[in-house]
Amino acid sequence: MRIVLLSDIHGNYDALSTVLNLIKDYDYLVVVGDLVDYGPEPEKVVDTIKSLNAIVVRGNHDHAVAFNVDCGCGEKTHDISIFTRERITIPRLDENQVKYLGSLPLEETISLNGYSLKIVHGSPSNPLYGYVYPWNIRSSLCSTNLRLAASMDEKECELTWSVLFLGHTHYQFSLRMGKTLIVNPGSVGQPRDGDQRASFTIVELNGDEQKIIHYKAKYDVDSTLRKLSELIQDKYYYDKLARILINGKIT
Repeated sequence: MRIVLLSDIHGNYDALSTVLNLIKDYDYLVVVGDLVDYGPEPEKVVDTIKSLNAIVVRGNHDHAVAFNVDCGCGEKTHDISIFTRERITIPRLDENQVKYLGSLPLEETISLNGYSLKIVHGSPSNPLYGYVYPWNIRSSLCSTNLRLAASMDEKECELTWSVLFLGHTHYQFSLRMGKTLIVNPGSVGQPRDGDQRASFTIVELNGDEQKIIHYKAKYDVDSTLRKLSELIQDKYYYDKLARILINGKIT
């Protein structure tokens, strides 16, 4: 069973189309939220994902657009999130596209070929806003209230799924916690790990054999920047977005 895992596309159709051209052979496509905001073509991203018969969960930016609430995102990108949502995302999406974002589930728990899969944008206990990095796995995933007591026995902290797919951090990784494989594909459209290329992951699950292949795909960043420059006249916001896309990180 071959699963393509995408996350955090953020209105970057150039990056998405590049990735999709590379992944012709798969059994399932899973999108772990955040189709919109930051990028210049949210409508193309939404329509493309809708057409692919993918398993999709709602991200915090999808939620913000659908329900007119704050994104709850990081302080360093909060201003450009609001700016692009108000000036690009909402004006370019029609009513049906917004309804689609609001209809996406906060989480999915499914069974495929004997594997139990948990799919969520943030974390199982905080689907929209939870941040899970390799260095905070136990504190973010152990215990129902997300606070891990220093005395907690590691044996008490076992996840119940075979595989946990998540996103939100724009940080690509895979690791194992007990019997659970945890995978974050990084960001397709807003890489923030120091590499400007689009990130995605392919997961192969065949009986007891599990193979994770992380990819970075070079896409036409200049094309995305040109589209943003046509939509954004405010130099502060354009420059801030451009630095992220060029450098692959928040500067």
